[in-house]
Amino acid sequence: AARFPAWRHLLFVHPVAWLARAALFGMGFHRIRVRGQCRAKVVVSNHVSYIDAIYLFATLLPSGLTDENTFNDPFTGPMQRALRWICVSKDDRDARRQALDAMHDAIGDPAIHTFVVFPEGRCSNGKQLLAFHRGVFTCVSACGAAVQPVALRYKCGGGCDCSNTGRPADIPWLIVRGMMAWSHEMDVIWLPVM
Repeated sequence: AARFPAWRHLLFVHPVAWLARAALFGMGFHRIRVRGQCRAKVVVSNHVSYIDAIYLFATLLPSGLTDENTFNDPFTGPMQRALRWICVSKDDRDARRQALDAMHDAIGDPAIHTFVVFPEGRCSNGKQLLAFHRGVFTCVSACGAAVQPVALRYKCGGGCDCSNTGRPADIPWLIVRGMMAWSHEMDVIWLPVM
């Protein structure tokens, strides 16, 4: 997919990234504690919630891998297309192979400054890691790019659970539930580059 022209990119992507941070604030993430900083082309993150993607988008403006549901979503899809995210069909083996080829090209593209991968392939409950998809790591090692893990942790107030292990249709309800609590805590821990 072609990147937006520079003028359209400035008018669209950067203001929406600022709005993403404002949305996090509105959902109760008033203070986000960050240890370290992003220093690599490829960022590997745990995937607990839709909030992971909002935070990483607001701070990094990355490209990455996504599934068909979020790529075709009217809210997230346009931003992912603008930043050249790669859509992965989890049910089609050939489509997954094509996505890995596109990922290899994207990591080598100097116009893409950060590429985010959620190696678990779906949201977990935040209490344990799910099995990683090894194709992603095979592709990254073939590229020879530096990889930096980041750990995102949440402590949600008011009995709210920040994890999203359900369907994408649950996201609006999770946002409303998140806004009902006064404040949530988020820790972002950048681990050493590998």
